[in-house]
Amino acid sequence: MSITHLQKLLTPLLVFVLVLSACQTETPASPLSATIKEVSGTVNIKQAGQNGFVKVTGNETLNENGSVQTGDDGRVRLDLSTGTIIRLSPSSLFTLVSNQPASNGLDTKLKLDLGQIFIVLKGGSVNIETPSGVASVRGSYLSVHVNPDTLDVTVTCLEGDCGASNEAGDSKFGGGQKTILLHCQTGQCTAPDVGLMTADDFEQWYNVCPECRDIMNQAYATMTALASSTEPPATEAPTEPPATETPPATETPTGGTNNGCVNIIGPLDGSELPWQGPVTYSWEGQPDAQKYIVTFHYPNGLNVPIETDNTHLTRYTETMYNAGTYSWDVTVIGKDGAKVCQTHSVSFSKPSSDPGVPTKEEELVCTPELGMNESSPCWCGLEQNYYAPWCAQ
Repeated sequence: MSITHLQKLLTPLLVFVLVLSACQTETPASPLSATIKEVSGTVNIKQAGQNGFVKVTGNETLNENGSVQTGDDGRVRLDLSTGTIIRLSPSSLFTLVSNQPASNGLDTKLKLDLGQIFIVLKGGSVNIETPSGVASVRGSYLSVHVNPDTLDVTVTCLEGDCGASNEAGDSKFGGGQKTILLHCQTGQCTAPDVGLMTADDFEQWYNVCPECRDIMNQAYATMTALASSTEPPATEAPTEPPATETPPATETPTGGTNNGCVNIIGPLDGSELPWQGPVTYSWEGQPDAQKYIVTFHYPNGLNVPIETDNTHLTRYTETMYNAGTYSWDVTVIGKDGAKVCQTHSVSFSKPSSDPGVPTKEEELVCTPELGMNESSPCWCGLEQNYYAPWCAQ
């Protein structure tokens, strides 16, 4: 074959490749900015390169790498240059980072050090860096909350394709679901597990985000459908009492209690856990189980469900910031997605503080002078002291 003939054959292919490449050109990066709207309470901003925060006075523009700080009564709406809407809750510290080109639009990067944001995404994707990992959304609606005491991060997905990741792994989830990024301790992390949004989660969205109310019913219906898939099928009540009594609980060789479901291996009922550090919750496996839902019941009535396909789960007790008596149980979900069984609740207790920490009567009294000393626990540069009364606002 001659070179001329070969060129004639390759020319149409080359043109096709060039056209295809042109169609897949990434959206060019553009400077990220936000218009500040709907300000209530105390809201301060700091532009990139400035030394301190100043009070918001009107419809100002926050530029790339600028930060917003809200007081205990502060709320604000930010309209990003990409069209995305962000609503910032009280006691929050938030930073615009950058836009990066991506094949599906712009990838917007944000940072949340404290507090809570609600995101209404208008195209592309958003990644939010937090003290305990990264939350992301491609589609529509995402909320991220950083607990100021524990730095645990709760991520709720009202609609869209959402995700969360840390050093131990990542999870993907959708509308009506949530996950918790537990704060890593001494380099040890646990991968985020996915659960269902609660009624309180939906109420937060409804109260904070008027732009979201049109899809609330759809999102709640999605969550309800997911929840119903874990409920046992309805059965008729027996017309006669069982012929034999239920056998008493028996001890297994591993020390767990047989309660008609899976055997809890540990911690056993009545255990006293340390003030801080990792604790592994484990149970025996169930044949043909698709996953397990481990639910922790807090002293204040909070219930925290965590899904896993393992027969063990590690949590740091310092992330359970309330002292007192807790309990936990395991729900087995079969391969058809239906609930197989649920164990009895197993209790454990957590002390109120580290035995090595002074009691409340012996606690250090912080003063503005100590707040200027970087070696002092009162120092105003510490994240947990951002809104402390001894720190100037």
